[in-house]
Amino acid sequence: MFRAIGGLIVYDVTSRESFDSITRWLGEIENHANEKIVLSIVGNKADLTGSILLSDCFGLINIFLEKRCVSFQEGMDLAKKHNLRFFETSAKTGMNVDNVPLSC
Repeated sequence: MFRAIGGLIVYDVTSRESFDSITRWLGEIENHANEKIVLSIVGNKADLTGSILLSDCFGLINIFLEKRCVSFQEGMDLAKKHNLRFFETSAKTGMNVDNVPLSC
């Protein structure tokens, strides 16, 4: 971490605990990393939100997949507070995976 020029702090949008640990990780990075390190906060598992339609013998059923514990806005607000970049991704679907910058 001492020589890193960039890093990603990834949390699970379905886990409040993982989001709440970001502040601790930022403190660790501040204490041990290069002061010019470029960081991004990344909320993963963004695919676990929304709904799907299924059909059964009675017609269509709308099933909500809202497993999210951390809103997009909360992630964005935390990133803004620390002057960091923010992205939401889904490793499962590939959503935004290629959009997260891996260079400064």
